[in-house]
Amino acid sequence: MLKEKKLSGYFVSDVRFIHTQLPVTIKANDSICSILKAGILEKRCRNIYVVDVNDILLGVIRIKDILRNLFPVTSLSSGISDGLNSLSALTADTAEKLMIKARCVMESTPLNKVSLMLINENLFELPVVDNNNRIIGQVDASEIIAFSMTCNQ
Repeated sequence: MLKEKKLSGYFVSDVRFIHTQLPVTIKANDSICSILKAGILEKRCRNIYVVDVNDILLGVIRIKDILRNLFPVTSLSSGISDGLNSLSALTADTAEKLMIKARCVMESTPLNKVSLMLINENLFELPVVDNNNRIIGQVDASEIIAFSMTCNQ
């Protein structure tokens, strides 16, 4: 509880570059092959953000949804459907068809609110956008944890 109170006085801008730099982004009409390559190049990638030509955030593709797309029979037989809007997402061929709506934060978002979003939505990271919804970075749970350890004194 004490750390939570301390974190309310800090913001995304205070922590977002501790571990992560820029997130992996692709364009809406990129193919599944492009999505796979983008995800493989970044070893810590959990999400791939879909942006337009001006880097405005359109949506997110979760790595687990890429797995479901690669193994649709296994996905359907296991009964797992969270995060998928329809069965067509299992056979999507472009980023736009596979993406889902992305929750995002701004650099001015307090860390306690970011933590709550991560916990409530079972996420590990969130994209950071500017006032025009242009993606400028990401913040992840490990950055918040590392930062909270420095606030321990």
